[in-house]
Amino acid sequence: MKRLLTFVISLVIFISCISSVSLTAMAISYENYTIGTTASGSFNMSDADYLYRDSGKLFKFTIENSGKVTFNIKSRSNNLPYDTKFDSGLSMFLFSSSNINNSVIGSIFGDFDIIEEYAEGSGSFFLKKGIYYFSLQFISGNAGDYGEYTISSSFTKVNESFTEVNQGTNDDAFSNANTIKTGKVYYGMISDSRGTFLPYEGLTYDEDYYKVQLSGKCIIKTSGNFYRYNNSSSANSYNIKIFNGKGGEIDTLFTKENGASGSSSLIYSDSFSKGTYYIDFYGNEVDINPVIGKYSFEIIKLSTTSLTKLTPKKKSVLVKWKKKTTNVNGYQVQCATNKKFTKNKKSVNITKNATTKTTIKKLKGGKKYYIRIRTYKKINGKKYYGPWSKAKTVTTKK
Repeated sequence: MKRLLTFVISLVIFISCISSVSLTAMAISYENYTIGTTASGSFNMSDADYLYRDSGKLFKFTIENSGKVTFNIKSRSNNLPYDTKFDSGLSMFLFSSSNINNSVIGSIFGDFDIIEEYAEGSGSFFLKKGIYYFSLQFISGNAGDYGEYTISSSFTKVNESFTEVNQGTNDDAFSNANTIKTGKVYYGMISDSRGTFLPYEGLTYDEDYYKVQLSGKCIIKTSGNFYRYNNSSSANSYNIKIFNGKGGEIDTLFTKENGASGSSSLIYSDSFSKGTYYIDFYGNEVDINPVIGKYSFEIIKLSTTSLTKLTPKKKSVLVKWKKKTTNVNGYQVQCATNKKFTKNKKSVNITKNATTKTTIKKLKGGKKYYIRIRTYKKINGKKYYGPWSKAKTVTTKK
């Protein structure tokens, strides 16, 4: 309850502070801050309002790569009566630009520790490469309050295949989609959003669009680590949308959380007509805030093969085919007595991709059979089959 009160009070003070002005317009100076270091300073309460607050401190920092930034904030009051200590606290607000009206990314609120007598909080943000700002706000129930603060941070780089830049033209629309190809692993990140502080409808969510040429049967394989807004420990799933070359939505895919491992994944298989397609990665929305994090994915085109020779034997057929090794773990050969492969159907599974022949036994003598073959790729113990080859016919010997 006390933490909620601190949050509400901080929010009210902050909104009143930024109402209808930008940092540039106010000509407020800032201090440079380096990620990975600890900064400290002092504060003094000044405004005789409902609660008292310091005028606030503004910092500017730069990250040279996209990644996860974790902040830890802490403040200690030196002039508080015991009964007002719960009303003191430290808040941090993060911005994607110096115009704080429409560039809010998130916030961290310090919880007061009655034993240690300080307010402390932490939070993580996934940020694109670029320049950012944050402010520190101090509140207290005593106009004469003063004290010290410290802020520290750490950074974990996310190796994006296509680096995004804060306030830049990124891959968040069809027109800016990154061109990719099948058979290669790509890495991306869904970053924290920017938008107006209020109303919440002004918030924008990060998305990553990719453009690819597809044909035949393909697999989309992806995994990632995603989190709820400003919570480095709660894992959530993320979504993928597939569009045709004209921007028409084909399918929406939902990744599956992997229990308590803090990750989610998806393996999707489908057949595609030859053409251009768009793949869109985005986080789920949780309590108006998007899920953020990093992911990797690969689009695998399943190989096809063809029959090279059918040799009739007594109540059997020797089948030969063209060897395929790319994205192939094995083959499935199938025969039947009708072209729809519904009568007297028999299948033979080949577990090595280097094998190029097999004999289908225990067939009827003097009978016409249709034969076809397809490849398969094994992922996490499951077989994903490629398209069937063109069928050929053979008549067994009696």
